Amino acid sequence: RPEWRGATRVAAFCSMPGEFDTRPLLEAAFAARKRVFLPRVEDVKTRKMSVVEAFSLADVDSFPKSNWNIPEPPRDGPPRADALEVGLDLVVVPGLAFDADGGRLGQGAGFYDAFLDALEKAAAPSPSTIGVGLALQHLPSERDELPDRVPREAHDRVLDVVLGPGGA
Repeated sequence: RPEWRGATRVAAFCSMPGEFDTRPLLEAAFAARKRVFLPRVEDVKTRKMSVVEAFSLADVDSFPKSNWNIPEPPRDGPPRADALEVGLDLVVVPGLAFDADGGRLGQGAGFYDAFLDALEKAAAPSPSTIGVGLALQHLPSERDELPDRVPREAHDRVLDVVLGPGGA
């Protein structure tokens, strides 16, 4: 994808159990010498999430697990660049469901919507956004009882591209 090839600063995420496996994506990013940024929840009540630099796969593998059992960059240790300060070229976003128009249903806390809003205000130009999910997470589905769009509220961000395991 051109969004990936042209990106030098990429925000991604460490997968939760049952999510699209981002390990190969992280491996490819580090192998291509891209700067990789990963999220860390700062405050659940205010939906504050920092996205800070990871230095290598070994660094990621050493991250402590969050309350959600997701590896997160530690608050201590070497200083880490903040994505809001350095800007990003590409943001890879998780979700529970996606539609063909770039709609995304997240976990419901709004962390990514708030981060993408803050990033848009802090950076010019805005980065490309790509949602990644398992085939079953993409609507429309072959199951007739499912809708063809995810529900959206005013604060929900629409993504530029949505990809599944096969790349589309």
